[in-house]
Amino acid sequence: MDDLDFWLTSNDAPVPATSSAAPTAAEPAPAPAAAATAAPAAEPEKKKKSKKEEKGKKKKKKGKKGAAAVEDEAIATNGPDSLADTSVAAALPPAAVYNELAKDKNIELTCQMRVGNNQALASVVFRNLTSQQMINMDFNVLDSLNVKMIRPMGTPSHEGIRVPFQLPPGSSNEGQFAFTVDSIVVPQKLRGTLTYMVQTAEGATSNKIDFKLPMPCSSFIMAMPMTSKMFANLLGSGDLCEAKSAKFPYKNSPDFNTALQSVCSSIHMAVVEQMEGSASLHANSLQQHHVCMLLKHSGNTMTVNVKCSDASLASNLLDEVRMLV
Repeated sequence: MDDLDFWLTSNDAPVPATSSAAPTAAEPAPAPAAAATAAPAAEPEKKKKSKKEEKGKKKKKKGKKGAAAVEDEAIATNGPDSLADTSVAAALPPAAVYNELAKDKNIELTCQMRVGNNQALASVVFRNLTSQQMINMDFNVLDSLNVKMIRPMGTPSHEGIRVPFQLPPGSSNEGQFAFTVDSIVVPQKLRGTLTYMVQTAEGATSNKIDFKLPMPCSSFIMAMPMTSKMFANLLGSGDLCEAKSAKFPYKNSPDFNTALQSVCSSIHMAVVEQMEGSASLHANSLQQHHVCMLLKHSGNTMTVNVKCSDASLASNLLDEVRMLV
């Protein structure tokens, strides 16, 4: 499973024209002076040959690149846009997936965990199920040793954050709450509470709803597009020293393409290369782990291979894919 050829489904796949490994064209030599016209015609040919030999030597000197050098070289050579693989169809844009967090007769909360501004973000949609105005909403998640909600300066750690809007009857709105995370390689589940008031003709009534906020390991990674050439260099760098794999039947997906879309949107992976019945994916973590994934379809089963620099992270992401597809 660790063999590089197993990951690269097509070693002869065309390399994009903007690949960072392409040598820079040499500047044309200045025209010779008139006094040099008597020089033998064979000399310019000899110079051209020596230049080609020098280029060949430079190519041979290039060795394997580390994971950090893969992105740096591409950006320095081709600009930030070189991270996008033009050979990959843009048919799988990551779609936001919101899961139910809590619900009572008055309000419904749905949530999506993602990475933003180098923080873990909980995007929470508040939906008013009543015909009354909803006010004074306070959102609170209890801190753990590993994960802590970022509160306004001066706010005690046990107090919640005032939601910066009210909810008119039947309306919904979204709020974002940021968290600091010490370790991203294990899933988390934090207890939380929303307190709110519903305005009625008789006055305002106070209510409370409890919930558990899940933070799987995929909450801490983000899709990162990459060229096939960069992907091959990353796998060959030796930096991704941990690998996990499993084969399991489809449970929630009718076919491979549906399963692939689910993985991209829910696990936050970007497609590097897709061929019939297989796809290679890549993502970066909040703490700059590279995560590579290979999905292969066979009948009614899928084989999933995960490679990264942390065994626990690879194992937990594999379990997430198993539950998803």
